[in-house]
Amino acid sequence: MTPSPEIARLWALIDADPMGAEHAGLLRAPELRPSGYPQTPEACLPFAWTGGDGVHFSQAPGGAVIMTVPMCPDTPNLALGDNLREFLALGLPEGFFMLEALAYDRDNGLARIAARNGPPEGFMASLAKSFALTPWPDLAARLSALHSAHAAHLRPA
Repeated sequence: MTPSPEIARLWALIDADPMGAEHAGLLRAPELRPSGYPQTPEACLPFAWTGGDGVHFSQAPGGAVIMTVPMCPDTPNLALGDNLREFLALGLPEGFFMLEALAYDRDNGLARIAARNGPPEGFMASLAKSFALTPWPDLAARLSALHSAHAAHLRPA
């Protein structure tokens, strides 16, 4: 399957700095294809992986970004953006590894993400510039709204 222009731009940034992307927890998928994990929602094809425990990010029909955490039996799928740009902004300033914490313990995950501060550096700065990203202002409220809006895309296949 051919990636969207936004995914292609993301992949180009990852390809330009693979070590920086890996450090940020955003490994490029070799192509858009099923994940092989039964927890991944149907019609969601991963575009990136964190590199740990099968955690991956997919775009659902309509563009919403879904994170799948295969090792979390209770909430393996979370909506993390209406679109790629909103999802990428959630990673500011340090990256995407700690987003996994939202699946295991939402309140602790929110606290850890909210505690990040400072300007993005390296790969994350390139990402922020290329996609004109700004951090989310109200993390908890936005994640709740995304969950409600994209509940149909959160069910495993």
